[in-house]
Amino acid sequence: MTNKEFYGEKLLAIQLKASCVRLHTIVFGENCTGKNCNDCEFSSVESIENWLNTEHIEPEPPLLKNGDGLKPGDKIMVRDNNGQEWAQATYLFYFNETFY
Repeated sequence: MTNKEFYGEKLLAIQLKASCVRLHTIVFGENCTGKNCNDCEFSSVESIENWLNTEHIEPEPPLLKNGDGLKPGDKIMVRDNNGQEWAQATYLFYFNETFY
């Protein structure tokens, strides 16, 4: 076993701890400024190691910002242009003002 294998996760965690604000922004998509650092998943080297070893779970796509309350799998009516007929489709997610 090399030192890289033995110390790898700890060294990575220490490096990430030094830039936890950037890490929080990358992982959660928001700045953590103003939040209590003691409540953060990246508050200590041990908590970062635990987070690194946790199985990744893909988050569900967010609901539409306009409050329609659609969820993946819901049926919606779609069309490409104003002159075309409406067709039923399954909603997957909404991004950049486009339904997928």
